[in-house]
Amino acid sequence: MRVSTFFFLIVPIAIYSQGFVKDTDGFVNVRDTYDFKISKVIDTFHNNHLVWINDQLGNWYEVWSIKNKDRSGYIHKSRILDINEKDNFNRKKINENKLLLFTDRIKIFVERKKFERVEIDTKNSYDTDGNLPRFEYKNITIDFQNKKYMLTNEDYLKHLYESNVNDMSVCYNGNDNLLYISSLNSDGAGAYAVVWIINNDTDKIERITTIPF
Repeated sequence: MRVSTFFFLIVPIAIYSQGFVKDTDGFVNVRDTYDFKISKVIDTFHNNHLVWINDQLGNWYEVWSIKNKDRSGYIHKSRILDINEKDNFNRKKINENKLLLFTDRIKIFVERKKFERVEIDTKNSYDTDGNLPRFEYKNITIDFQNKKYMLTNEDYLKHLYESNVNDMSVCYNGNDNLLYISSLNSDGAGAYAVVWIINNDTDKIERITTIPF
């Protein structure tokens, strides 16, 4: 009798997105491999922990913590909310430098401007790639359930260059009243990702910037 042996190869699917932990237990285990039968728990991320999603292997995401790249591993995709995937905001492109993202309850107006200075603080800046940038953020205005937030290049937009208003994603976490705004900016060696997290209960704004590649 002939015995046939089949091998199933799980091919990684590149995702390149940001997401956050969402589990009914309030935390999720991070494992050293996507094979649950042989995997070991190497870390724990709590709810709303922000991660970079690198690849998908079967039902598992390969992730690392955006705040600390050394904290990395595999998490089941059902425990991560992908900001890009959950983005249900409408978009209205006003021109090359202005974008409106909106739902019935939330409006986000993003505007960039030409970079007009003769020098930059390269030590604390993102993107430059060795050259003076062409663009920088001017402001981001957020109308969030009867509250208004203004992000300017004097605070939460500072040192973010070659901003791309056309590559932004938004996700609203209604359970925790958190708004996530993410953007992939620049390209090549200067590419970077930025996420702003607005807590509408405490009015706290957090910016997390990383070089994902």
